[in-house]
Formats: sequence, structure tokens, C-alpha cells
Amino acid sequence: MKRFLTIVALSCVLFVPTMAGEIPTSGAPAPCVDCPAMSEPSPGDIPSDGIAAIASEGLLDLVGALSSLVF
Repeated sequence: MKRFLTIVALSCVLFVPTMAGEIPTSGAPAPCVDCPAMSEPSPGDIPSDGIAAIASEGLLDLVGALSSLVF
């Protein structure tokens, strides 16, 4: 009986929907009209000077050429 009551209590805790609070969606700030488009990099952007893109394209071409010779 003790296990049954524990299971019922645990089920009530886990399966009864609870209100965590309302997150208001109105009143959000409008986007900046006067700001330049690229004033700051976005989080996660890695600044580069373009050499990495050229090197990666060259490396992909090399790997493609070698794989066509091997396979």
C-alpha cells in the first residue's frame, strides 16, 4: 500500500499541469532604425579576413581530386 501511495503521489506531481508563469509578449522593443546594420558581430560569429574561405575551398578541391583518383 505504501508503494501504491508513493506511485500516486509521484504521478500527481509529474502529470498535473502547473503554471510556471506567464511570459508577456507585448511591449517588446522595436528594432533600431537609426543603427547601422552590421555595427556589432552577432554572438557566435567568427571574424575572418576571407583567407579561411579560400583555403577551405582549395582543400575541398584537393580532397575531391584525391578521392576521384583513389576511388
